[in-house]
Amino acid sequence: MKTGEIACAVPDLHDYRLYDHRTGEPLDPVEAETLLWLHLDHCRQCQNRMIHDPRNRNLKRGGNAGRGNEWARKNVACTSLPSKFRNLSHQNRVNQTEAARLLLAWREREDIATAIDAIGWEKATYGNVQKRLSRDIDRELFTNVLNSGGHPSLPTVERTQFPYAYSNNNSCGMYVIDQPAGVIRYERMAVYDRFVDVEIYAPHIMRLHPNLTKVSRPTLRWNRDCVTWDVIVFEPKPRKEDVNKVSHVVGFDLNADWHGGISGARLSYNGTVSRELVAGIDTRRQQTVLEELYVQYQRCLKKLDRLMPWQRPHDPDDPQQVAAHPEWRRLYEQSLNLRDKMYRIKTLLDWRYAHDITDHAKPGELIAVEKLSPFDAAGRVEFRHGSQLEKLEHVASKTGQRVVQVNPAHTSATCPWCDTVNKVGKARQYRCAGCRRDIPRDYGSGVNIAKRGARYLGHKTVRPTPPKGHATPKRPPVRHKRPDEKTRELLTQITSGTGKGPESLWAKTTSLEWHIPSTATIENTRNRLALANQRDRAATGLRQKPQPPHSR
Repeated sequence: MKTGEIACAVPDLHDYRLYDHRTGEPLDPVEAETLLWLHLDHCRQCQNRMIHDPRNRNLKRGGNAGRGNEWARKNVACTSLPSKFRNLSHQNRVNQTEAARLLLAWREREDIATAIDAIGWEKATYGNVQKRLSRDIDRELFTNVLNSGGHPSLPTVERTQFPYAYSNNNSCGMYVIDQPAGVIRYERMAVYDRFVDVEIYAPHIMRLHPNLTKVSRPTLRWNRDCVTWDVIVFEPKPRKEDVNKVSHVVGFDLNADWHGGISGARLSYNGTVSRELVAGIDTRRQQTVLEELYVQYQRCLKKLDRLMPWQRPHDPDDPQQVAAHPEWRRLYEQSLNLRDKMYRIKTLLDWRYAHDITDHAKPGELIAVEKLSPFDAAGRVEFRHGSQLEKLEHVASKTGQRVVQVNPAHTSATCPWCDTVNKVGKARQYRCAGCRRDIPRDYGSGVNIAKRGARYLGHKTVRPTPPKGHATPKRPPVRHKRPDEKTRELLTQITSGTGKGPESLWAKTTSLEWHIPSTATIENTRNRLALANQRDRAATGLRQKPQPPHSR
């Protein structure tokens, strides 16, 4: 696929017709389906024999190995198709690739089960298994193997699929797209013991993708009781929006487990960060109600735990035993009612969060959220994350806004200003070890999410500017003070030279020495120190006694 193209899978195409490649005559529908069924049945037997071959049990994926038909041809022991098959070598290669795909998936599950055996099925965790295998594993796959409770069995192919994309033009020739007729034609396709031309009727594809440029080679598949075709269509990738018109991204941290609910920030292309964007007043009121209900629910559960054994029924499903224990029945029904009420409020809050986020985002702005896992930190399934994203995308689609999901790794612990990863723990506010700033955890997470979402707008690196937090203080105004009458008289004597002499002047100004230079009062510290030095120098000069005249 080229850079300027976008792919879209189109499965389960039922309407098709086969033509003999040599004569061009159409095949009878029964004959065509029989031909395709024989092809898939032989491939099914061949793939099952390769899967159960002991030589193929130890296939492992390493680095970039374990992918592609060339790797499968070199590493998978082949069981050949009957010699009557057309283009036999390429047909065998396709079966090798399919068998390798199934064997590698089985081997991954088997390695996880073996690691769990060594640790213990009761003690095994995702982290322990990953550490023992010394590689990253899929969390959902680990949960699946752990819930199965044992080692997986070797896969068995029941419904075969034969992807012609793993072959070349000798097995499937070039395609022809007939837009007006809604037909995709493939020339010289090797099916069982003959070459045929295939016409696949898909007018709905042409309506959905009017600008399609090419299609892939099809995948022949036996689907329940009929033969279907799967193809991938390619169309030009839509041009990116102008970054000057869409220059802002709004990042939100969906923290539904704490009082705030959501926390976000707006980031522009030049690094300007807005204030914290929070939920509305009505949303926070509902959040407070939910927290109060949760406290009541936990209190009710503790009361149930404190009941004595004779106060509980042995069989909660027996109506007679439940009726004989009214206290347990009352607490149990109360806990169920509280749980149902909390569930309804959570659903309402998710819709309110979605509306608050879209209200904060201006028209044309990109909304970035975390790509949350369906598992919580302890490995338990948490379905609320997926429901939140679905509701947000639904509300955003109504308003014409775009939502993207970014990598959630270390968004809460990373400083948005210096990119230092800190140890946060459960604190809602922390001090960055790099820049020594006090950062609210959720606000910093919103800025980091917005930074990662800015890449979808074409901004490779956006360095946010930390907000000041307060306005720059202005310099205090200079307040001029009018001198008193005695000071004015003394200044007049100094400047005019009409005094009675230096000694009399020193005597008169002793009590006024602190008022002579005090023509202005400045409250700034630096200016105040300079003024004090100036006063000291003036007072020292006035205190000096006159020297006698020089005698000849």
